[in-house]
Amino acid sequence: LSMKYSVFLPPQIVIDDAGGKVPALIYLAGLTCNEETFMTKAGAQRLAATLGLALIAPDTSPRGANVPGETDSWDMGVAASFYLDAVQAPWAKNYRMETWLTTELLPLLTATLPLQPGRPMYS
Repeated sequence: LSMKYSVFLPPQIVIDDAGGKVPALIYLAGLTCNEETFMTKAGAQRLAATLGLALIAPDTSPRGANVPGETDSWDMGVAASFYLDAVQAPWAKNYRMETWLTTELLPLLTATLPLQPGRPMYS
């Protein structure tokens, strides 16, 4: 499944002043949210631009996995925001959020965006 995420980068002049790379804050949203919730509701972009921070907001869960029962409850399944890997079937096939974050998303963003390598900040 393809996963969604939002990214905010500070203005180019801020990136240039930081030596071409800025630190990143990864915001892990809570229950019933998605990759857009933090970016649209928190208004954090203005402060992040001032501080020279990139903001990364991954979705809370895979969408479209069609696991039986994934939409039956607001606190389990779609939008439940458990950033870990499921270990039991049928969830284990697609609900691998920790692996996706640490071995796919962060390396991809670090390789393609002006982000400082190393340990990102999580919130």
